Amino acid sequence: MGQLSNLPVLGIAAKYGLKSFIETGTYRGNGVNFIISLNCFHLIQSVGSSHSFQPPFIERTLNLAPVVLWRGFSEDCLPGMLHLLGNSPCLFWLDAHLPTFYGDPSSHDLPLLGELNIIFDIRGKLALQDAFIIDDLRIFEEGNFASGNVSQSDWDKLKVAPVPNDGWLDILFLNHRVERRYDDEGYLIALPVNSH
Repeated sequence: MGQLSNLPVLGIAAKYGLKSFIETGTYRGNGVNFIISLNCFHLIQSVGSSHSFQPPFIERTLNLAPVVLWRGFSEDCLPGMLHLLGNSPCLFWLDAHLPTFYGDPSSHDLPLLGELNIIFDIRGKLALQDAFIIDDLRIFEEGNFASGNVSQSDWDKLKVAPVPNDGWLDILFLNHRVERRYDDEGYLIALPVNSH
């Protein structure tokens, strides 16, 4: 599990004029609380599945900032989230991986490709102005990750098949500048080609 606080979020938001934030994978709300503390986004949205959504986080957050919390699976909620977003440039923090770990059905274990398809289909050319940070890159490819690669025994415990990355992440982000970071469990950062 990576941490947004380990990344240059404020610099990315300023450089690319990002005014909105969308997170998939709320869990305990650490990501949203960090984003709120930056005080640079006009709209903050987060979606968490039913088993991983933590009520204390909801109570803590409602009085702090313009936050919209969605309860459900990311693929189901993203169309509504994107509708609220409008034309605003957005930072997407995509971290809704392996919810079976939290008790959710395995049919939603690796929603990343579905999430990205929904975002690109609905946003169209607007997605060119958006930035994306994908957490837990080691789930999708091997590398020199600080936390190591996901082993076959880890996949067996999770009862999920490994996801082969035959370059699909790079293909999806052909119109972005892609960086990989290998600290924590790894991050893929896709930034707009043009800064604000």
